[in-house]
Amino acid sequence: MELWLKFRNRKKRVMTELHDRIKMVENNVEVIPDLKYLWKVIYNNGTYIAQDELGHEVEVTLGDIMTDASWNIGYALDPETVPRTVRKDYVIERAKNKLSEFLDAQILHTEKNKENNYQESFKAIAERYENMEVVYDLDQGHLGEIFVKNYLRKLAIDGILPIEINGADVFEDVVDKIDFFVRIKKHIRGVEIESTSEDSENSEDIAVQFTLMSRKTQVLNKRKIMTDAIFDRGLLGDANVDDVALLYLHERYIRRAIGKWKYKRLSEDSSSPIPGGPEKLFEDRGQREVLHRLFDDLLGEEYIDGICVTLNLENMRKPVEKL
Repeated sequence: MELWLKFRNRKKRVMTELHDRIKMVENNVEVIPDLKYLWKVIYNNGTYIAQDELGHEVEVTLGDIMTDASWNIGYALDPETVPRTVRKDYVIERAKNKLSEFLDAQILHTEKNKENNYQESFKAIAERYENMEVVYDLDQGHLGEIFVKNYLRKLAIDGILPIEINGADVFEDVVDKIDFFVRIKKHIRGVEIESTSEDSENSEDIAVQFTLMSRKTQVLNKRKIMTDAIFDRGLLGDANVDDVALLYLHERYIRRAIGKWKYKRLSEDSSSPIPGGPEKLFEDRGQREVLHRLFDDLLGEEYIDGICVTLNLENMRKPVEKL
């Protein structure tokens, strides 16, 4: 009971803080996020410009601003130039992140004490998070999940892909083998269907598991495990899950991007890693593999080729392998 009250009080503090910060936004007061690295942001002629502690500037996107908390990067949005709706959305997003963390903490505390087939998995996750000092302490698989989910969220928020990305909680991860959900507007060969029907009828929800496996047998086995887990729990066909997808990528893309980003600065004297997170250093081939493997069947291969052109990705010498 004592721990339950602790969680409840933590949630209450987050909601109180959110209420206070929304008031600050409405009163045009600058809100300083509680994250390790801080960039100040102004909005000028449709462009967001971030400035580090030494005054060095770099362009950022709205997608960067809304997702970089995963890498401990925060943005102080200028009340005089950044639209109020954006500033409000940013403080709400930060509160949602905290509430999601609290939910996972509650789930871990409950499930690690249950004697069942998943107990050891929940214990291992709880221990990993308790001992983690920085996000880089996570293993490559979990870093990959954060990396790819953020990459796709940036494309969604910046209006490049007609999708929404929603994270899965730790129970859905361990038991249902789901890492995140993709809500995608229904298309025919990349052309959006116009309709006045309800949004749920005009979109498709995909449960996605991400894996860093590259061998065919590993990928096919992982897909079977995921599909079996979802069928066993009766989730496929539910209003929130229309289909499942396994997204795989070689770990070298994640390792290289994160390894470079950790030490990437605008100058030798700057203490803040560059905005955009390691996704900013995602190699062109890796981006193409993620986009084609996940969206070819949903949006059409030609449509995704067009997205790759929009992103100025290099052409690949051979097509993306899909299993």
